[in-house]
Amino acid sequence: MALLKDDVKNEVREKFKKLTGQVRLVNFTQKLECHHCEETRRLTEEIASLSPK
Repeated sequence: MALLKDDVKNEVREKFKKLTGQVRLVNFTQKLECHHCEETRRLTEEIASLSPK
């Protein structure tokens, strides 16, 4: 199940296209998962999948 709506995904793709360099998304985690860790990981992966940058 996607966290981002299609219009938001398209907007993120357009923002990525305007960037000239590489993008690094960093998600800090811990062994004992916090309340929002899983959702944050999924969101990071979803955003990362929108562009090869």
